Amino acid sequence: MNILTQTREFNRKEKYNLYIKGGKSIKDLPEGTELVLAGYTVYEDENSKGDNVVITALLLSDGSVVSTSSETVRRELENIVTGLGIDFDSETLKIITARGVSKNGREYNTIEYGG
Repeated sequence: MNILTQTREFNRKEKYNLYIKGGKSIKDLPEGTELVLAGYTVYEDENSKGDNVVITALLLSDGSVVSTSSETVRRELENIVTGLGIDFDSETLKIITARGVSKNGREYNTIEYGG
């Protein structure tokens, strides 16, 4: 595992939840689900086929984790955090799960700012 980005220092319990235990996949959540983030991390890991994948793991305010390998979600999350200047050391961020359809008709996962 190679950590690429983390929004703040995580304690041992949070690291365990983010990197070892894991949680739900964002694709399994209903569209419109509100998530309150206490931080997130982006890391490379190896999947069951031996391929490297980039994972975005979202630490929720209740300590649970939602993760995704979606580049669209990762890019949108980084845009929201950077654009709004979110500081996870002192604040949380509410996002909402969403779905979109690409030009070739494929459904994809994304997120929106939740206010």
